[in-house]
Amino acid sequence: MYMCKFSGYNSYSEKSVTQETSPITISYIVKPAVIEVPRVKILNELYDTPNRQFPIGTAITLTCRGQTIRWCAKRVSEFSFTGLPQTPIHSEASLSGCQYTRSSTITYNLTDVDTFTQLLCESGYSVTEGSSTTRAPSTDDASENNDTLTTDASAQNIQIQPLPPTVNYGENDLVIVCSITNPSQLAAVYFIELQRNSSTLFDGVVSVVTGQTSPIQWKDFALRNRASATASIDSPSSAQLRLTIDKANVQCPSDFKMYKCRMSGFSSIASESVSQETSPIIISYIVKPAVIEVPRVKILNELYVTPDRQFPVGTAITLTCRGQVGSDKSNTIRWCAQKTNEMMFTGLPQTPIHSEASLSGCQYTRSSTITYNLTSQDTFTKFLCESGDTGLCGTGTAIQYVNISTTVTEGSSTTSAPSTDEESSTINSPTTNDTSENNDTLTTDGTSASGTIAGGATVLVLLILLVV
Repeated sequence: MYMCKFSGYNSYSEKSVTQETSPITISYIVKPAVIEVPRVKILNELYDTPNRQFPIGTAITLTCRGQTIRWCAKRVSEFSFTGLPQTPIHSEASLSGCQYTRSSTITYNLTDVDTFTQLLCESGYSVTEGSSTTRAPSTDDASENNDTLTTDASAQNIQIQPLPPTVNYGENDLVIVCSITNPSQLAAVYFIELQRNSSTLFDGVVSVVTGQTSPIQWKDFALRNRASATASIDSPSSAQLRLTIDKANVQCPSDFKMYKCRMSGFSSIASESVSQETSPIIISYIVKPAVIEVPRVKILNELYVTPDRQFPVGTAITLTCRGQVGSDKSNTIRWCAQKTNEMMFTGLPQTPIHSEASLSGCQYTRSSTITYNLTSQDTFTKFLCESGDTGLCGTGTAIQYVNISTTVTEGSSTTSAPSTDEESSTINSPTTNDTSENNDTLTTDGTSASGTIAGGATVLVLLILLVV
């Protein structure tokens, strides 16, 4: 508070006078001058993360410390910042000198429109978003006066991409690309490196370095023998590093690890050197089944597998098939059947009993068993077991067959349907009804079709002799 006081001589009263004003308080306004760069944390995690690239659907919290803070955002398709609808959680304000300081936290859910989103916190703002007196400096979007705050909810200046995103093992090349996402923010790129996880550390695989006689520098010499790399580093707009492993040379699972990219360059915004790296990614893959065994046949409740493929009507048999089911351990083996009067295979209604899946390399293997009761309609029934199925029966990538026929007792004679087991040991190679010399016949019943016909002919001859 201030007041004024004076003394003098009053010409009217011809006396000395002393007077003072009433005290006044000098009011003031202090504009915010300092604010922190937002800290990023995945929702419900304990610690801040240095990552700025997250999967769609991730919920993150952003915390900024300054004075009377507002949050705004600008997506890649937008021309200006707009205020966020989220309600911030503000801490109590604490006084330091003439400035009050507090923190502000919002929760933000990343969606498919956040391919590259700038998030801004500011204090001392007016009506228009981004018109504050204080916005914290940021490595992503900073002027010479360090008065701009943005935090990317996607990539920074470097990104990593697997091509394709999910590799079909044995069908696709494995391609990993490190590229620059914001070339306008860089005056030069000096170095790009691809790294691969080994145990707890990331080791360099291959890099491209400016100013070298041979710009591509291999660090994983074993991989160099079965892979290739191309790179460009002349301009930020075209700078990239691409690793390609031919599909014939991809090793599973050793090549499907965590990878990340690193870069260094010179920022045209901050006028200083920058070094950044991506968050690690895992290369996902799909392995299709390739091998499955011929179904094994056993009469229900018997201990051992039988070589027979012809049984009396009413016999209950179990069929067991063991084979690969692919890279997903939840995959199973499917059973289908085709009777004599049917044009195609159809799925069996029986519920199979599946064993636990066991992993070997990149393939899971399991067995599947069904119980089937033979009826008079099973005069000649083909059974199919398959894995890697994509729809209709017979579309699997690993298929095997077994043919079962029935015998019918009529008085003292026995008739049977011809039975030839035409299982092929070749994957995904369906059998035909006609038995050829090259068919891989499992086994047949003791009484063959030709033997039955011959027996009938003998009975006919005896009848003729009796008549004579």
